[in-house]
Parts: sequence; C-alpha cells; structure tokens
Amino acid sequence: MKFIRWAVVATLTAMFHLHAQTPASVPPSPAPASGPTMEQTVAFINDTFAKIGEFHYNAGDEPSVSAGSDNQGLCAIKRDDMAVHAQSISISTDSTLTFTSSATKTINDTECVPDKHGKLVIDKATGNLATNVLVTKEEVLVRQELHLDALDPRTISVVSNEVVRTSIRLLTGKDTWPGKTIPETFSVTIKRPSSETKGNTEMITIGTFYDKDLADRVAKAYIHAIVLCHKPEAPSLF
Repeated sequence: MKFIRWAVVATLTAMFHLHAQTPASVPPSPAPASGPTMEQTVAFINDTFAKIGEFHYNAGDEPSVSAGSDNQGLCAIKRDDMAVHAQSISISTDSTLTFTSSATKTINDTECVPDKHGKLVIDKATGNLATNVLVTKEEVLVRQELHLDALDPRTISVVSNEVVRTSIRLLTGKDTWPGKTIPETFSVTIKRPSSETKGNTEMITIGTFYDKDLADRVAKAYIHAIVLCHKPEAPSLF
C-alpha cells in the first residue's frame, strides 16, 4: 500500500514539474500587410516614369491673342508643342506626396499675311495661306504637394487629354473644335480641396503618359499609396 501511495505522489509531482516547464501559449503573430510597401510603391512609379523617358506631343492649336481683331482678314493660330523631359515623385514620412515634372513648351505663333487691302494672301508656291511664324520656347517646371492621408483614392482617374483645335482660317472664333493631343496622351489625376475656393475641388495631374496601360498601372499604385496612409493593409496589388 505504501508503495502504491508513493507511486501516485511521484506521478503527480512529475506532472506538476512538466506543466511548470511548458511555456504558456501565445497568440499567433499578425500576418504581414499584403501588397508592396510604400518604398516599393514609390520605386514602381518612378521606374515607370523612367521607362517612358522623354516624349513629345502637340498640345493644341488655339486662336492667338495677337490676332488683328480690327481687321477681319487677319487670322492667327498659336500651336503648343510639348517635350516632357522628366517626372518623379517622393513621399515623406508625414505622408506628403511631392510630384515634379519638367518640360519644354515650343510655341509657334502663326499669323496670316494680308495684302494692303487687308485680304488674305495665297502662297502660289504651296497653295496655302501666306503666313509668318514666330517660334519661342519656355521651360515648364511643375511641383505639386499633396497630403495623401487627406485624399480619397476613389477620385483618382486616368483621362485622355483634350485640347482645342483651330483651323488656319479663323473667322470670329467659330473654326475651333475640341480634340486630342497628337499623339494622344493620358494623365493620372486626383481631386483635392481647392486652394482658392472653399468647398470646391480641383483636379491635379500627377503623371502624364503616352501609353494608357502604364497610366492605369500608375493610377493603381497611387491608390495603393493612399490606402497605405490610411490603414496598414492594402486591398489589392497593382
């Protein structure tokens, strides 16, 4: 009987020591945030900007302010050609997105040449209206700062850039119509509260592309960046 009692006590003691040495259970570690990190997202957008490099497009033909409104025979067209050199973004630790771009705008001011009676002149060599062209260039530097945690990702969109097209024979401004850039270009835009009118919003361009697929992918990356600023997990990849 003593032997049995001793065996039971030894067994209980061993079980107690075994339990004391077993580590307490802990909850599993949280799953890592899905999708790219902010650093990877910024790198993807900048790599895409670098991939497209420099590109050129015609940004429309508009009636020139230098047109002789006092002479019905005069016509004038201002043509803007854009050369986009570089685009890039950075996102600071306080969620401020800085978008920068540099471009050269070549302005071709074309004026019809009237005769002494104010009538339009046809160039016999070309069969076109006789014109004088003044070419000027200007550097266009853009810098936009946006606070991502204050933006709604649903307002990001990709738009085909529309411009004004004008015929060379401009009469009372009626020979104008909406058109596209040549070649067609696409901009990634987002709405933000207007800096000038309280309660209104303004569309801000944060990237211009000649390829819609690239524009769509960068738009998704911007959405991902905004989501990362609002909560730790992103809903989808780009």
